[in-house]
Amino acid sequence: MNLRDLFYVSWQTFKAHKLRTFLSLIGIFIGIAVLVVVMNLSQIAREKVAEFVSRMGIETFRIDYSFFGNVTFETATRELPRRLTLEDLQFIKRSCPHVKEVCEVLFLVFGTEREPFVINAMGVTSDYASLADVRVLKGRFINELDVNLGREVCVIEESPAVYNLFGRMPAIGELINLEGNFYEIIGVVKRNKLIYPERENVVEVFLPYSTVFKKYGHVYGEVYVSALSSAVVQLAMEEVDKALLTLFNGKQEYKSFSHSILLKESLKTINFFSTILLVISLLSLLVGSIGIMNVMLISVTERTSEIGIRMAVGATRRDIFLQFLIESVIICLLGGLSGVGIGAIATGFTVPIFRLEPRFEYLGAMAGTLFSTIVGILAGIFPAVKASKLNPSEALRYE
Repeated sequence: MNLRDLFYVSWQTFKAHKLRTFLSLIGIFIGIAVLVVVMNLSQIAREKVAEFVSRMGIETFRIDYSFFGNVTFETATRELPRRLTLEDLQFIKRSCPHVKEVCEVLFLVFGTEREPFVINAMGVTSDYASLADVRVLKGRFINELDVNLGREVCVIEESPAVYNLFGRMPAIGELINLEGNFYEIIGVVKRNKLIYPERENVVEVFLPYSTVFKKYGHVYGEVYVSALSSAVVQLAMEEVDKALLTLFNGKQEYKSFSHSILLKESLKTINFFSTILLVISLLSLLVGSIGIMNVMLISVTERTSEIGIRMAVGATRRDIFLQFLIESVIICLLGGLSGVGIGAIATGFTVPIFRLEPRFEYLGAMAGTLFSTIVGILAGIFPAVKASKLNPSEALRYE
């Protein structure tokens, strides 16, 4: 018999036992669907994290507590060191030849009358414009005079959220209300670096650093440093660490951290959860393959007489072997292709929950199809061998 005849016979068998075929492929279907979703989400998440780190700026890094990224009970309960001052930051800039800019960014979040919109305010100095590669679209950015005098002015970053909140881009000279405090808009800008994930309900504004301290006290802040170029980032970090040791009399209270650490830690987390889910999907495939093997063995027993008749009219042991193997592979492929389709649909519904861009990764579909084929071959070999080794005369007498 040729392959076309074998596929035809297998298909007729499936049509005659629809429920059994459906129940056989459920385990493969679920396993492949989970496999596709996990591979799609993990790949999209990795690319998103890498994109975020690159948008933060490859030549920038942070100064944070020395135990950042390695929190233990001891470090979590210890007394925090004193806060870095503007004078400390100026000292770092002067003493580090490979450092271009140093700037602390203070963060505040204000509610608005239109929920769920919020305004994310950042207290910055004039150095921030160079650090974040700020492009001025209208007006100007915050300057040293604004910071020295503690002026009540602000700069808005252009984004869809601004138009969604105000219905238009506010004009230069207008006042913006931040929970009872009014600030005059002096500019509209767009950043090319230090860009956080854009959210449709968050408006970003910049305030003078001293104004934030004067009105709101010691709020949460992050210190960013930019090197002269990406090639000297490591040198700049070493210089900053030496300067911090000098400021704190040899104690390593603060340390520089590159954004690659954030990337590495994020990828570790993604890989950890991806591995767990992949193991679950592979276990589902294993259970599904055992189920298919059992069904095929039952099928061999039920069709013993049929096998004897086919052998009597000229079918070879190879034909019998291939028929049962093809049936197993087809069942797994049907389950696998169905799983790939459902996995793709599930990915489309899942990615918005994690604020990721909906996209179908062909790697997941290819892996799903390949795994289902392998499972079909492995699950079908033993039943196919058993069927092909039946004695024709005994098979014909079987009832």
